[in-house]
Amino acid sequence: MEQHYRVLYQNGHSHQYWFVSLGKKKIIKCVEFQSLGDHSFNLCLLDYIPEINEMSDVVVSNNGDMKKVLWTVARCAEHFLNRFPNDVIVFSGNSHGRNKLYLRYINRYREKLFEDYFIKIDFKRNNEIVFYIQKKIIL
Repeated sequence: MEQHYRVLYQNGHSHQYWFVSLGKKKIIKCVEFQSLGDHSFNLCLLDYIPEINEMSDVVVSNNGDMKKVLWTVARCAEHFLNRFPNDVIVFSGNSHGRNKLYLRYINRYREKLFEDYFIKIDFKRNNEIVFYIQKKIIL
């Protein structure tokens, strides 16, 4: 198992997983699952911007710990789907580069991921990619 950050889970209206990215600087991050209705949740990776006291999903922090952040997000998704096995996680990168990164990691760990999850990758126009992940329920 790859290394990930320690996470603090906060449930409620939207399920939030908080952690601190410890790369070049300390950055507070939040993985949030926002309800889309009908058992679907949008996965958002947010950075806390202290200068404006807000969260942002468009910041490119380049903190030098991308792999560890991605593993932390994967662990959050795993925890969420273990708690809510009938739900679907939906996400898309906010740039073509991010989508290529997500696609590369899914392909790299394809064998392990497809053991436990249904993953649908929907290629849209303008280089947009939408990812859907659902836990396989074994009876």
